Amino acid sequence: MSKIIIPAKREESGPWLLDEASFLKLNHVLTEVSDLLDKSFKKERKDIDYLKKDDSHPHSNGNSIIKEIILISEDDTQIVEDSIDKVLQNPHLGRFDPFEFKINYRYGDQNFLTINLGDDDYIQYDIETYDLEIKYQIKYLLDKWINNNRPSRILRAWNSSSGFMIFISGFILLLSFVSVFFPDKESYQSKLEREAKQIIESGIDSLNITRAVELLLEMQSGYVPSDYNPQSAPPSQNWIKAFVLSFCFLIISIIKPVTIIGLGRNTVKVKLLRNWIRIVTILLPTMLILTPLSKKISEWLF
Repeated sequence: MSKIIIPAKREESGPWLLDEASFLKLNHVLTEVSDLLDKSFKKERKDIDYLKKDDSHPHSNGNSIIKEIILISEDDTQIVEDSIDKVLQNPHLGRFDPFEFKINYRYGDQNFLTINLGDDDYIQYDIETYDLEIKYQIKYLLDKWINNNRPSRILRAWNSSSGFMIFISGFILLLSFVSVFFPDKESYQSKLEREAKQIIESGIDSLNITRAVELLLEMQSGYVPSDYNPQSAPPSQNWIKAFVLSFCFLIISIIKPVTIIGLGRNTVKVKLLRNWIRIVTILLPTMLILTPLSKKISEWLF
């Protein structure tokens, strides 16, 4: 009978936003994982005890059981417990600023689970068990938790493209800033064209027809008064829009989704970042869609 051997390893990119609820669910998963590792370990010990009867078969002497949940802060301070429940109940957690967590479950030599999440935005796990079926059961439980907590494609794209977006939006912001706040001097011809456009938009009547004819003659002849002192031209509406949009994109690119282990002092950070993500991905697109749509509906109704 043929078999498919699936590697019990995984590496998944972030950014990961994990709050206390996420860790409580992981704690439930680890409880099941611990039972499965113990089951595999007992099966291993049973087989080893059987093989000990025949000294010609090599066997392992590993009997140790290790269960470690490790939170690490930026100054390398650590909280080490044997369960996530105890980590959450640790009296020092409120003053802790975790940026990395590790899980190390080891039952003997051939049954272990390691999970790592650090500042590289990747979560990684590695599983090894004496019983192959148990390995796949553990993999299923961990994959289910990861799939329920992993970031969307939008957040990944936002995070990975932020550097490029900062460069583009910053460049456009600089150009539009110069154009809006330091505009070129307006030539006399541009001044005439602007005034002519205003007359056309308001409509030619008996009050402005004389000025309209003067404008036409001055524009056709290229006349410029000798005492004309050029002033700064009004900023283009397009440059004003470019300035506002590039500024918004720059802020969005700078405040990007990042991996946060939302425990201790990071509890508030993960809440604020999630609210910011909702504003950018839900509120702003909704406003951009509904505002033009509401204008069209109003025009159609009234």
